[in-house]
Amino acid sequence: MKFRSGDLGTVPEPEVAVAGSRPGSAGVRGRAWRGRRGRRGRRGRGAWAAALAAALTTTATATILVATPASAAPTPALLRTGVAWGDNNAGQVGDGTNTRRPGPVNAVGLPNLTDISAGSNVSVALDDDGNVWTWGTNFQGQLGDPTTGDQNKPFKVPGLTGFTQVAAGGAHVLALRSDGTVWAWGDNRYGQLGDGQDTEKDATPKPVPGLTGVTQISAGEGHNLALKADGTVWGWGYTEHGQLGTLLGPIFRAPVQIHGIEDVTQLSAGAFHSVALRADGTVWGWGKNVCGQLAPGTNSADIHTQPVRIPRISDVLQVSAGRENTLAVSAADGYKGRVLGWGCNDNFELGANVAPGSFPAPVTHLPTDMVEVSNKREHTMALRADGTVWTWGSNFHGQLGLGFSGAGSYGASQIPALTGVRQVSAGVGHSLVIAPPRPINAPPERG
Repeated sequence: MKFRSGDLGTVPEPEVAVAGSRPGSAGVRGRAWRGRRGRRGRRGRGAWAAALAAALTTTATATILVATPASAAPTPALLRTGVAWGDNNAGQVGDGTNTRRPGPVNAVGLPNLTDISAGSNVSVALDDDGNVWTWGTNFQGQLGDPTTGDQNKPFKVPGLTGFTQVAAGGAHVLALRSDGTVWAWGDNRYGQLGDGQDTEKDATPKPVPGLTGVTQISAGEGHNLALKADGTVWGWGYTEHGQLGTLLGPIFRAPVQIHGIEDVTQLSAGAFHSVALRADGTVWGWGKNVCGQLAPGTNSADIHTQPVRIPRISDVLQVSAGRENTLAVSAADGYKGRVLGWGCNDNFELGANVAPGSFPAPVTHLPTDMVEVSNKREHTMALRADGTVWTWGSNFHGQLGLGFSGAGSYGASQIPALTGVRQVSAGVGHSLVIAPPRPINAPPERG
């Protein structure tokens, strides 16, 4: 059965006040309206966005201190740490083991976090002081240290301070510094490091030459995107399918401007396509269209080297590009707080029983006050305004966080007993969130 956006009835307005019951939410990644790095705060998606922003940041700057002796300096309580689950073959869950975790566990030894990103068997986090932490596989140097192997506990990358965002790609990592420069390390077979060098890998973090004034980054499987303060979009890496807006490659080892798109507020790099959200709430994409992820209503493998507007979806708050699909949080009348998806749906990562090439369709069994969506390959995560997490798609590695592995789900399910979450990030076979520490760190697998 296919869903078309015009076939849906009116969705009730969400009760935004529920968000006020959750802990301080400085880390909630309602990126589209929060204005975390300037431009995104100008979009003005109306009362819905304003109400959510107010509710989610009511206690954003509060600092809670643990009682200490008078002679000791107060220590901030650990309120925003890394919690993960799913595939753990390379230690990407970060709990000190390599055992698969079908339910949420603590990534050990982390301080309070402000940003996270889950990649392919690797996890990356940013702490309050702008330090970068990594864990998981290091086969291409993606942990940022040439002297170490895989790490099943978080590892503080030496020499990296003053950073504001992190992004994990296929086998490489990006980090955005407060001065607007972008640093990269790991796999470079497709030019992902942007350094102009034809080398296989580099485990030492270095700035991407000539790239300044950046406000947001996104790492795909083999290519990267960067948004500058002037609203222009730049990319580098693999472009065989037009994901950098050109077919002149197939590899660009230095950043190039992607033309035909402006006034952008958010970017998301998938595997073979790229997506941009404009200030007017429209979604644009370029690259491979194998399942209609660029041209819903079609199912051909066309390549779009010029950004095209995605039809039948507008007034969007946030977008996430997966392997061959895209999901978005909507603020449009009738769809406020709903997650819509389109493109390939092999593992039901769109959260609905829709065929490839369908128009944007809503995720089934999902509440109508969602604030963030994240997908990378075979499963999807969404964050609700009350701090709960909902998942759907493949569960082969237990990445849905439901306490068991195996059969997946085409509709959304809430992860039990996981609350106070600030940000979600879906990796290839594992999931990562910023949340209060778990009371028990090793839940048994059910069934």
